[in-house]
Amino acid sequence: MNHSVNNLMARLGLLGVEHRHHDEAMSIAQWLAREPATREAASAIRIASLMGQGRCEEALVEGNEAPWPSLGPWLALCERQLGYMAALERRLERMALSEDPDLVRFAQGMRAQVVA
Repeated sequence: MNHSVNNLMARLGLLGVEHRHHDEAMSIAQWLAREPATREAASAIRIASLMGQGRCEEALVEGNEAPWPSLGPWLALCERQLGYMAALERRLERMALSEDPDLVRFAQGMRAQVVA
């Protein structure tokens, strides 16, 4: 599949979540999950959709089974929403040690919000 088409589909899936078109977003995620190169995007769409529907427990299960550190911020938001503060703190500690500066900044920012 053409990389640019996959990119557009992933963006469309996230837009679907944003506009509460969860069934459509999940269909796009299912389509993206067929190829290894787009499974991370598919997982992000599914997690965002579950969160958007208030199904944070299910989003956590999905995310905790996924191998991609980039999903950490989504999962941290779920843990905060659910009041799982000990799990959130452990996740933020792991993210703060990441080599990805975006994950480190997210962890620092969320810690500042949680403490405030």
